[in-house]
Amino acid sequence: MLIVARALLGVTGATLMPSTLALISNMFKDPRQRGVAISVWVTCFSVGIAVGPVLGGLLLEWFWWGSVFLLGVPVMVVLLVAAPLLLPEYRDPAAGRVDAASVVLSLVTVGPGIYGVKRLAEHGVDALAVAALLTGAVFGVLFVLRQRRLADPLLDCGCSGTGRSAPRCSCCSSAWA
Repeated sequence: MLIVARALLGVTGATLMPSTLALISNMFKDPRQRGVAISVWVTCFSVGIAVGPVLGGLLLEWFWWGSVFLLGVPVMVVLLVAAPLLLPEYRDPAAGRVDAASVVLSLVTVGPGIYGVKRLAEHGVDALAVAALLTGAVFGVLFVLRQRRLADPLLDCGCSGTGRSAPRCSCCSSAWA
């Protein structure tokens, strides 16, 4: 149960950065205000990264081991009360539909890629690391090819004539045909 809880904390924690940055970019249209908001955001994350382990260590020193999991409870209570009152709801009026196959392809690209890099770092070059990296690369190519054909891609680098593409690729600045 502890491992499952930690895994859920990790997954939900990983969604914090992109979702809060998206919220900031939608709330603050003025570049100067957005810069200040991102500065405050980075400061809060940095302070949390620095202070969290210290507070966790103090809790472990003075209380039982499970007390470290209570560290985020006051923050979450404040967030759950204040967020609905202070944060505006935003829905993109021009949002396209989510392509489930693209989501799966992206996961099958990133997962083996990360595993392959970690395996290389731990064990050096071996068959499993190479296989994981090749698997990630193959599915990555499939993902990009699929994105180039979709009207509403998850990743739009502007290399195709479909979707919200620009005349020049925003990734490599080459013209597309």
